[in-house]
Amino acid sequence: MYAPARLRRGAITGVRAALSGYQDGRCAYCHVPFTDIGTSRVAVDHVLPFVLMTREWHDGDLRQVWNLLLACYRCNSAKGARPPAADWMPWLDQRGEHLIASHHPLRETLISQLGPDPARRHQTLARRHTAATEMIPPWSPPGARIAVS
Repeated sequence: MYAPARLRRGAITGVRAALSGYQDGRCAYCHVPFTDIGTSRVAVDHVLPFVLMTREWHDGDLRQVWNLLLACYRCNSAKGARPPAADWMPWLDQRGEHLIASHHPLRETLISQLGPDPARRHQTLARRHTAATEMIPPWSPPGARIAVS
């Protein structure tokens, strides 16, 4: 069976190191420290699930770094193919702004993927999240505890 390149999942484990520093060795959803980073206990998660690419998704490539983070195995499994609840999304927005302001190597990539200024990047994330939750009901992280680094 042939799947168009747009619908194929690619290897994303190479971004672990780039994402790890901002997350301080903690799960982006529950904020519990990873016990063994680099093993199966740490997963690279698509915030907006990749399955949207097989549906009527027309708002950006969900394989891009703006949509990736590190999650613990428990949260990654519980979340499955669902987007996070809206009250969690400020974490993703602030992570992007932090990486851009710190001149992180992902700076230019995030700007090109989300927009040239904070207002447009925020609008892009909000629009994409709204579109995703109209297609798939959201998931709430454990304890609905939202912490921002």
